[in-house]
Amino acid sequence: MFGSKMERNFINRMWGICVLLGVLVSQTNALSCYQCNIFIRGSPWPCDSERGMKEVSGCHACLKTFTRTYLHNTFHDQLRTSYESRLCVKSKEYMKEAGCHPHETGSGYMKRCFCYDDFCNSSSRVHFTLVLSGVCMSVAVFLKRIM
Repeated sequence: MFGSKMERNFINRMWGICVLLGVLVSQTNALSCYQCNIFIRGSPWPCDSERGMKEVSGCHACLKTFTRTYLHNTFHDQLRTSYESRLCVKSKEYMKEAGCHPHETGSGYMKRCFCYDDFCNSSSRVHFTLVLSGVCMSVAVFLKRIM
């Protein structure tokens, strides 16, 4: 597959560096997350306000919640509301494994999605460690071709 032993050693070292960089980037003690559609010091902080999403650091996890409730206004009349919020989890006792965890109740539905990368609870975000891995692999292939 690869020509010489020196080329194989080079490729193996590049893979090792890429893995090490990915681990170092993804393993941080404190995360930064977005917060919105919550109350901060008694005032609402909506996601779609002119202030936008609040950036918070010192989090153990980032959380995005989706809540749907059914309100019964009158007989046979049901009002459905949906709400999405973003939070910084600062207490380790509330953390769950990465991914979404649904919970249904008699009056609605809630899904809590936990993630463990900086600002991962935004609406659209590229996963940084995947991008870093792709860049490392591209550099390794490029350097192999010029050798």
